[in-house]
Amino acid sequence: MDKASASIGLDRVEVAHDHMSADAVRARVRAWYRVKARDYFAYRLGVIAKGLPWPQELQKFKLKEMRTRWGSCAAGGTVTLNPFLVRANRECIDYVITHELCHLREHNHSPEFFRLLSHAMPQWETIKRTLDDMAEVLLND
Repeated sequence: MDKASASIGLDRVEVAHDHMSADAVRARVRAWYRVKARDYFAYRLGVIAKGLPWPQELQKFKLKEMRTRWGSCAAGGTVTLNPFLVRANRECIDYVITHELCHLREHNHSPEFFRLLSHAMPQWETIKRTLDDMAEVLLND
């Protein structure tokens, strides 16, 4: 059986392994990110939803790797988040979650949606620019 260990630094992930292909290592790292994303996003969704007046219950969410999007919100209220978002800082994660939760009230990008987002997170535009600037690094492994 192949053995592997991983350590995370500020600017790198190191994986030590015995006889594993690069694809197998990549799959294990992605799986690790998914676990971390699931747990952290569930926590932050709860915290953010409690601070907003419209979510009536803890929102269901799912993870989906997306090449160009951080998240989405289905008409039924399910929030989908990109697991690679977990690589970003908390402020950026909170922006994406807040953005998607605002879609529970306004399922579009109308002026009312942006008024709602600005009320929930006044500095969202600066945070979005920061996230956009990191997108290429965060979305690629």
